[in-house]
Amino acid sequence: MEREYVEDYEERKTIIINSMNMMESSPSSYQDLLPDGRNAHVTRLKFHDSFESLVGVPQEGVVMLVNKQQEELRETIKQMKEGVEKLFDEDFNVSQMFHHLGG
Repeated sequence: MEREYVEDYEERKTIIINSMNMMESSPSSYQDLLPDGRNAHVTRLKFHDSFESLVGVPQEGVVMLVNKQQEELRETIKQMKEGVEKLFDEDFNVSQMFHHLGG
């Protein structure tokens, strides 16, 4: 699972770096981000970026947290399913009562 986190991190980092490079190569494309009425022009964008490596970072805690959240989500979904099933059972029972009463 650690490899998946590292790969996802690297993919996201690549996307961000590519976006920053694109912004730096075409700064005037972001002119519309300036507030209206400003007599200014975007002539240059420069990012000073630094990304820490995930390799070697202890991730047991992250994996445990994700697993715990997944289990909590499964339990919530189970409870919701049981609640909906109970509502349908009660609705069916009420309709059966009216059916037997001749309504």
